[in-house]
Amino acid sequence: METSQLVSKKNDYNRNYTLEVGANRKFILSHNFEDIDAPYFKKIGVKIVLKLMQTSSISCGGVVIFRNKVLLLYKNQHGRHMGWVLPKGNLEDGETYKAAAVREVMEESGVAAKVRKFIGKTQYSFNIAGAPAKISKTVYWYLMSTDAFTCKPQAEEYFADVGFYKKHEAYHLLKYNDERQIMTKAFTEYNQVNKLTYIREDEKNAQNM
Repeated sequence: METSQLVSKKNDYNRNYTLEVGANRKFILSHNFEDIDAPYFKKIGVKIVLKLMQTSSISCGGVVIFRNKVLLLYKNQHGRHMGWVLPKGNLEDGETYKAAAVREVMEESGVAAKVRKFIGKTQYSFNIAGAPAKISKTVYWYLMSTDAFTCKPQAEEYFADVGFYKKHEAYHLLKYNDERQIMTKAFTEYNQVNKLTYIREDEKNAQNM
């Protein structure tokens, strides 16, 4: 094999990538760039050259609360990226932020959730080997509800466990401080939404008396 070029059709690191081997052969890598097995390509004699990489990316996630407990996932990617996190993932082509958040919650945890409201965004940055600059990630978060504790971790994305936890438990379990903050805000909004619901039910019952 000669040289290869890893280039993005949409100039976005987490979209589809074309790996061109030699002059004519190529195939598509449609998974997240962070999961690309660079050592494997090196082993089979493919030199990976990164080009046209954007320095920003968007993800969407959900803070799912049911009966005062919040949904958390435990990730263990072969001993890397270990820890409890909130469900989130990359935006797909033609998808709204809200739809992406609902889909990611379902895919990663098996939970069918409904969006209650948008609660904010978080930002962080990370490095990718060979990239010319840090990648800046923005995550859009939604408060969500569901009607059962039933859940199942998505093994394909290296999630080893999933469950619903009380606020104080989740606060200590969550790996990242920004997710602790957005979870705390979600509980505040959750309590406010429930309070308004109770008030409306009381007003309705009073009118029917």
